[in-house]
Amino acid sequence: MNRDKEFIISYLALVICLTVIAACVLVYCTSVGFPAILFAIPVFFCIMLGVMWLLKRSRGKKKRDKAFFFMEYRIVKMLSSIVFLAACLIADREHMLPFAIVFVVFYFVMMTFETVHFIKGEKKS
Repeated sequence: MNRDKEFIISYLALVICLTVIAACVLVYCTSVGFPAILFAIPVFFCIMLGVMWLLKRSRGKKKRDKAFFFMEYRIVKMLSSIVFLAACLIADREHMLPFAIVFVVFYFVMMTFETVHFIKGEKKS
């Protein structure tokens, strides 16, 4: 299987697993309840996967360094995350804390996954 297809499948599976775990924890282990806006988080990370693909595709035409692509994607993701989190927190003030915690957990897990994938790709090239 192509390395990019394997990454996309693994990325989407991880997003789905994290969503299910977050929903179960919020429903069964907290008294706060289930924020309806929770499903905006996996949608955001799927959109970021598309942004990664677009940046990677534009990098292929210009033959830039892979490390530059990785840092470029990190900056775009970080700035997009700040704007997304601020907008969602303004939209649903009642569930601010659980939403922010779930988002931060998603962000760090996905950041770790992307970094491991990048490092593996650098070792092979």
